[in-house]
Amino acid sequence: MGGSGNLESEGRATVNLFIVLACLNAVACAAALMRMRPATIILTANQILVLVAFGNIARFGQPTSQGFLPTSVFSLENISIAENLFCITTAMLLLIAFLPSRFRNEQLALPVVPSWVLTLLLAYFVSVAFSQRTILTNAYADPDSAVYNVSIGGGAYAFLASLLLYEVVRRTFVGTLRRSTGFAFLFFAFLATDYLKGSTGLASGFVITAATLIFSREPRPTRRWITLGAILASLALFLIAVRTMRATLSTEGTAAFAQFSSQLQRKSSDQANTGEGIETMGNGAQYAAHVLECIALYESGVDREWRSVYLPLLYTFEPSFLLRPLGIERPLEAAWELANYYIHGGGIFVVGELYWNGGYLCVVLVFAGLSWLAWKCDTRYRDNFFWLIMVCNFSSNLFQGIGYGFAQVARGAINGLLALLVWKVGGFVLRRSRGLRADSPLSDPRPSPRAQVSN
Repeated sequence: MGGSGNLESEGRATVNLFIVLACLNAVACAAALMRMRPATIILTANQILVLVAFGNIARFGQPTSQGFLPTSVFSLENISIAENLFCITTAMLLLIAFLPSRFRNEQLALPVVPSWVLTLLLAYFVSVAFSQRTILTNAYADPDSAVYNVSIGGGAYAFLASLLLYEVVRRTFVGTLRRSTGFAFLFFAFLATDYLKGSTGLASGFVITAATLIFSREPRPTRRWITLGAILASLALFLIAVRTMRATLSTEGTAAFAQFSSQLQRKSSDQANTGEGIETMGNGAQYAAHVLECIALYESGVDREWRSVYLPLLYTFEPSFLLRPLGIERPLEAAWELANYYIHGGGIFVVGELYWNGGYLCVVLVFAGLSWLAWKCDTRYRDNFFWLIMVCNFSSNLFQGIGYGFAQVARGAINGLLALLVWKVGGFVLRRSRGLRADSPLSDPRPSPRAQVSN
């Protein structure tokens, strides 16, 4: 039995509200899949993972993987607050999943990423692919796996990846690239740069967003839903496999696959003893613990006072690769500050973080804003260039961002606005330079005096 004992036997209701909420999120996720809404798919999928973990905690107590935490974190009072928080967020996600779309399926006039920019992008991602050895030869996070350093920071990397995603999606939209070819190109690109290195979070957000955007143009609804559903199911199994084997594949080889299979069976059958199931292989138990830790801190009077909400703008203009050369020290992100109070495995689940920043009010206001932005991206990307750029940035960062904190989530939205700013400024400079060339004597369309004389 889990470390805190069976919480239902300690006075909890026999109906497990977390499992009910997980089912409601599954309904919202299915509706989002049928309507090809990537941001809502990602938000609901993350909540399902955490709610299943909470369901096991409510039934069996503190998970063994979180046994290093004080048992007080898993108190009935904290779990009751978590129920309230997820009731709020589930209601919002159900709303945006079923709100109507406004797709007109018209042909968009989409700007082309210049060929020289695309060449530089491809060169950069090739250099990233070869900058680190794979998990086939070195364990995940092994310092000896590094070959050379091309790191420019997570935010800048996501920005460049979003440009590549946009251009591939644009080509599938206008018909110059087959949908299957475009998706395969992006998947294998992230396989080379991320998955084979053991990194799954950011790449998965891009793959899910790419699949949804690209196959949203499939004219046959049944084929569209089946294709996307098969991709998402296969990706989920692939992610669990990579996360499970990335530390042992290099030393155990094919034996790691057998251990992966047996571990899946063990996780599924041993929940009563461990307080967790296969959701822990996707960080579900860790994220649930994050929420409870944040609740415990806020209830004890430790309040972040909305810092998580306004600091991401500062982080945007302080790229990580400039911090050391400029001698800049950033204010602590929430995940790092959480580590001052509790040992945890990294990251911070955004619902708990918002509660830590301002209680129920912060959760309601900020999560409502996230839900609205997700709905706008999801329902406008097929007939609006602005929202296509936004969904390529915002949705792609969500998969990792929800578990790594509000700064990661906000970074996707800010990157989208920066991409639009670059496009506007670049377009203005190009038009201005063309206008100057047209006004110069060298480009004067009138015949020269000599030409007039000779005529």
